[in-house]
Amino acid sequence: MTFPAQEHLVLKLENIPVSDRAGLATVSVHELAYGGDHKAPSYTQTGFYYGTTLGLVKQTPQVPQNFRADLSLVGTGQNVVLRWDGPDSLTYWIRYPDGALERVDPPVRTTPTPYGPHRHTPRRSLTRGTTYTLMAGTVDGNGQAQEGYFLTTTVHATVPEFDNGVRTPWVEGTANRGRVTFAANGAEVHRPDGGLGTVTADDVTTRVVQGPTDSAGWITFPDRGVNVYHGHDATPGVLTAARVDAEEGVNAPWVGDRAHEKGWIGFTQDGVDVRKNDGGGAIDAYKASLTDLRTDTARVKGLLTLLGGMKVSHDGKGVLETSADGSFVFHHGGSIKGHVVFGYGMFVHLGQASLSMSVKPVPAVGIHGCNLAVGGTVMAGVDSGSTARKL
Repeated sequence: MTFPAQEHLVLKLENIPVSDRAGLATVSVHELAYGGDHKAPSYTQTGFYYGTTLGLVKQTPQVPQNFRADLSLVGTGQNVVLRWDGPDSLTYWIRYPDGALERVDPPVRTTPTPYGPHRHTPRRSLTRGTTYTLMAGTVDGNGQAQEGYFLTTTVHATVPEFDNGVRTPWVEGTANRGRVTFAANGAEVHRPDGGLGTVTADDVTTRVVQGPTDSAGWITFPDRGVNVYHGHDATPGVLTAARVDAEEGVNAPWVGDRAHEKGWIGFTQDGVDVRKNDGGGAIDAYKASLTDLRTDTARVKGLLTLLGGMKVSHDGKGVLETSADGSFVFHHGGSIKGHVVFGYGMFVHLGQASLSMSVKPVPAVGIHGCNLAVGGTVMAGVDSGSTARKL
């Protein structure tokens, strides 16, 4: 390398370790240059070299520095490790954001070092982003800290926890981009496309549940069960279900078909009222057990069996009465149109008079309390043949 006249080359040497202790240190710098355009001889050939000796005074820093954390983001279960460099002659504290102080134990070193690295793990677990303040100073005769120097560093938590809540207009997921927006009347759950989302929960405790519109139905939860309403004035609503299974019954003024085209049953003070549209309805049952039947018209397609008897009345007056033993009683001049067949006999009671006809045990006819008037012929005999006698 050739330089023009009056030019020179400056070599700058930095960050060369000299001594780890404070004080004066001498540094000798030797220049070994040879060759070039003038073929300058080397040091080994001439025994001469260019050099100089420098005196360097190293001073130990009197204040801490380089305060930092091993990790700026700490996950659940990880500890915070704080490090700094500083003189051992000072006392160190860590101040938390709430002002609490935690004294740092002096470092344990194999050889005394006036200035060196320090390390401390805070005793409090990290729950959210925390700014730690390193305080360096001395302790007076009363054991009180005499603050002198301050350094700060901040460490964040991957899953922060807050004691008094968080204020934000919305919260959004990471992998699933669902969003919870905080409205004036509560919270709204939205899908990533902005539409209303879905809340999935194992258990929900609430006072009211309502549809998405103001006119939609809503459900309240009183102590005795649930109430279904619609509108703004608590009008009872309609519950639609494929099946209702109730242990203690269902209370309703009426029960009808879903399409409103078939019959319906109303519940009156006396019992039930079966209707079809605006007129009376029909009951179609395989078997019915009734204590009191009131109807305009009754039709029996098969056999009518009366286990305990029957009473037939008209305008409050009895017409026909049967008993469990199979007997009939007609009242108030009831007439029989057609014919009546009795298995073993018949008894007719008219005031003080009576007429009896029987087959068992002996065929006989008895008349009591009245005269027998015969307009035709009375035949006596076992049949109407040659053995019969005219009376």
